[in-house]
Amino acid sequence: EIEGEPWKVRFTDNVGLPCFDTLRSAALSSAHVVLLCFAADSEFSLLHLKERYGPMHWSTGSEAPTFVVGLKSDLRGAQGHPCVEEDVCFEAADRLGALAYLECSAVWPESVQRVMEEALATAKDYYAVQWQLCPDPSFAAPDRLTTAAHPRDSEEQQFWLDHERQNISDDPRPVDQDTVRQSLSMLGRTSNRQTAYLRSDLSGLGLTSIDALRPFQHLQFVNVSRNQLRTLEPVGALRCMLHLNASHNGLIRTQCFTAPDFLETADLSYNMIGDLGDWGVHKYLRELNLRGNFISRIGPGLLNNKELKVLDLSENHISNIENLDGLKLQELHLAQNQLSSLKGVAALQKLQSLDVRHNVITSIAALQAEDMPRLRKLCISDNRITQIAEVAGLESFPFLCELLLAPSPVVELPYYRSQVLHRLPRLRSLDAEPVPAEEKVKAEIIYGCDAEAREQIFDELLPKESFVDRRLVTEEQIAAHEVDTFGQEGDAGPYGGANPAGGAGGPA
Repeated sequence: EIEGEPWKVRFTDNVGLPCFDTLRSAALSSAHVVLLCFAADSEFSLLHLKERYGPMHWSTGSEAPTFVVGLKSDLRGAQGHPCVEEDVCFEAADRLGALAYLECSAVWPESVQRVMEEALATAKDYYAVQWQLCPDPSFAAPDRLTTAAHPRDSEEQQFWLDHERQNISDDPRPVDQDTVRQSLSMLGRTSNRQTAYLRSDLSGLGLTSIDALRPFQHLQFVNVSRNQLRTLEPVGALRCMLHLNASHNGLIRTQCFTAPDFLETADLSYNMIGDLGDWGVHKYLRELNLRGNFISRIGPGLLNNKELKVLDLSENHISNIENLDGLKLQELHLAQNQLSSLKGVAALQKLQSLDVRHNVITSIAALQAEDMPRLRKLCISDNRITQIAEVAGLESFPFLCELLLAPSPVVELPYYRSQVLHRLPRLRSLDAEPVPAEEKVKAEIIYGCDAEAREQIFDELLPKESFVDRRLVTEEQIAAHEVDTFGQEGDAGPYGGANPAGGAGGPA
């Protein structure tokens, strides 16, 4: 919990090994807080921080808050352990543009706790306002997402070989067959009409290798999530595997196992994968989850997956929607990336649900009903949609029933919900709140849906009296309020007018 609210937190340690060079820049660019750490008892460590990791962080163009953290602070003042002077540390933090300089030591757990609480609270605040920032587009170019030129094939192969190769010292927690047997469940029929256990759950055991799985060739459901695996090569022996969950491990590529014959779902979320890879060999793949990795581009590796229905690439570093032509996707999740446009999504004619929350999108004009006639759910919150006319463009979607916009500048317009419901009367849910019939009626009354009929009835019954419109709120009043507040009608401005921190600019 952070300040009483539940949050999911991911820590990425950018160690100095060469195999992480192609991932480090993407990790820094997508971070919500950066901790630049050095050993407080080593001037060389501080110099290395200033000369290598500081400039590396600057080169990504990230606006995430930064802290400089001195480790081993328990040695400060200890005899025989000269440490870097505090004044020098504060000066280095100032030159690196850090928000503050902090110190901690594993010997004093409370000091580590203080640093974590400060960093996480800052990350939470930055996440809340990140959609309001305007990053330099030159830093979003794909060629900036690696620290060097893309390696040649031989170099790339050596890159992952070095990471996946394991010596005895690298494999302190291999799984044994007794553990595998204890993890078995779901007794059922195999492809050759025998009876066997079809499921193995080895989650959260801290495993470093899973070679003992090889003999269990009838397994169809394999869960090896939340371990310390660098490769999935042993699961290549499981030819009958249908469902694989290898999330929260240390994988750096998607093609780290031989393709089973009929794989249907694959979850490789929250690893350290830097490239989408080629999934064409998995002809029956229906669901693919690569959330929380460091993928910077949607490559052509999915073009042959004609059965793919659900694709989750959220929490990566993707700046363009591309190479999805001809796919029959029903759900596409691209939340928390670097998207500035929805161009490219029109190729998904069977799409029913689109999630592009927490990007830097300024327009949804690329969404057209003739391209995606089946769209039912759209999540565009945490972006920079400013004009109510953008919402009006969604009226042509016949099945759109769930829309999420808040927070965005447009929600600060007066009577925002009524304005949206007038334009999209088929909505059943707006910003995760149900839309009752009474609210729709209220919106229509504001826009005078029955004003002409009421005036006509009044004139027939009381021809000598003057009709008076007694509505408390009218379309004209809303327009005047918008001009007074934002200086223009139907547009809240890029930062929500005079209140860039968020919140409604009028009654809802």
